Amino acid sequence: MTQFDYDGQFAHSEVISVDFRNDEIISISPNPAKETLNITNQEEWNSEVELVVYGVNGKVLKTVRYDNPGNSIALDVQNLRFGMYNIQITSNNQVITQRFVKN
Repeated sequence: MTQFDYDGQFAHSEVISVDFRNDEIISISPNPAKETLNITNQEEWNSEVELVVYGVNGKVLKTVRYDNPGNSIALDVQNLRFGMYNIQITSNNQVITQRFVKN
């Protein structure tokens, strides 16, 4: 992808696939979460998995990486304030975003 600025400058960026479908490949529970958010994949992750938690304002609040975590990750969310969050799950250049609530 190429981005052009107003002054005519441009930059190229890597193109990655984004999957907005909710095929229940990845589930998160419990939702709402109190201390731990469990992220479960129907298949095992055989590569690095990156989890990024965003506030409703889009600010990155937490980033965690796991190497070959199997099919389940337990994410500690007890330090987050009460409210709604988005979690972006990236593995093998695939990105899935889901929403969760912290109680």
